[in-house]
Formats: sequence, C-alpha cells, structure tokens
Amino acid sequence: ITTLSYNLPKDELVNIKIYDIMGRVINGLVTSKQSSGYKSIQWNATNNQGEPVSAGVYLYKIQAGDFVDTKKMILLKWLNISHFLFYKYEPPTIESK
Repeated sequence: ITTLSYNLPKDELVNIKIYDIMGRVINGLVTSKQSSGYKSIQWNATNNQGEPVSAGVYLYKIQAGDFVDTKKMILLKWLNISHFLFYKYEPPTIESK
C-alpha cells in the first residue's frame, strides 16, 4: 500500500489518477470536491477493477484547481520469505546401538 499525501490551501475539485508508463489510466483514486487541509489517500496497487497490477514504474497525477503535478513511483513486489528467516534446521537424531 502506498499513501499519497497533499495539502489543499482552499476548497478545490481534486483529481488523482495512477497511470502506467504508457500513459494509460490504471486507477482513478480521487475525483471529488474537497475542503482545505491536509489529506491522504492510499493506493493498494490495484487497477479500477480491483485486480492487482504488475511490478513496474507508475505515475500519479494530482490536479487541484490550477495546480497540476505528476510524480513517478516504482512498485516492487517481494516474495514472502519470512518462513525461511525463522526456520531452524534440526538434524535428525542418530542413536547408537
């Protein structure tokens, strides 16, 4: 999950969209009139249909009134290896006869 934060100096119509590197809209996170103040929105790395997106480079564009800004972000996906980190090897017990 990625959190995008922004501060509105006055009430504005806010649009926040996620794009892939080819410029296609992946997710329209926000399209609403918002009151002034500090805001944040979370993106859970899914598209508009709720399907997970691939690892890679994405852009997010924030528009509020006359303000427009685009930033690059990189989505990394890691294997869950925690079970290897806490695994303790215990050799079999060999009994002599």
